[in-house]
This record gives sequence, C-alpha cells and structure tokens, in this order.
Amino acid sequence: MYRTAALLLWLFLLPVAAQSDDLEVRDPWIMEAPPGARVNAGYFGISNRGDSEAVLVGVDSERFGRVEIHRTVITDGIAGMARESAIAVAAGATVSFQPGGLHLMLMEATARPHAGETVPVSLVFASGSRLQVDFPVRRAGAAEGHGHGHGSH
Repeated sequence: MYRTAALLLWLFLLPVAAQSDDLEVRDPWIMEAPPGARVNAGYFGISNRGDSEAVLVGVDSERFGRVEIHRTVITDGIAGMARESAIAVAAGATVSFQPGGLHLMLMEATARPHAGETVPVSLVFASGSRLQVDFPVRRAGAAEGHGHGHGSH
C-alpha cells in the first residue's frame, strides 16, 4: 500500500512544466550565461495532443526585454542563427527546442539569471492563448552536456 502511494506521488511530481488541454511543455531550461554576457538561451519540448495545429508566434518574460525564437543554421560550415516568426506544432507532434536547433534567445535581462533560479516565460500562440512555463536556470556544464555558445552574442 505504501509503495503504491509513493509511486503515485512520484508520478504526480514528475517534471512537467506546464500544460493546457492540448499542449504540454516538458523539460524547460535556460542556460546560465557567464558574467557580462548579453543573452541567454532557452530550451524545451512542446507536444500537441490536440486535433489541430498549434502555432507558436511569440514568447515573453518579465525577466527579459526581448525574447525571440531562433534556429541554428550552418552556412559554409559556420554556425549562425535565423529568427523564426512562427513555429507550427502539428496535431500529435512534438517540437524540440534544443542546443544546435530551435531555441529561445533571451535578451536584455533585467537581472542575470543564476543557476538554481526559475524564470517565468509565457508562450504565445496564434489562437491568442498563452501558456505560462517556469524555466529553471542551469549551469552550462550541468545542462545535460549541451553547450551552445551563445554567451558571446
């Protein structure tokens, strides 16, 4: 009986950052930028369990003056970024924001986020809905081995 209760409690506490009826955000995190850096990068996965496409058209946070959706692109062997105006999440699909691919560029921080903090972020959809997500801040080395290199931007 105690094992069942403990298992149910553990399942309830799994790290699901936010969800709506159709959308679920998993494993959100922001990479801690080094002192003096002007930008941070944010990552997460978003799943659409609904019957119709969801289109992410914006992101904002009270901790940053600007948040943009970017994609890492390789041109002539050199990594760069391209700003994305919208990201479609098809019905039944998952889109990953991860180092080396889609990511959030968090600019003009009101105060530099430190590892161990949580930063509130709002995902804005074409439907007009918003999904509030808490993004934990992780050190680059502790961020599941993903380096991203945005500290110098």
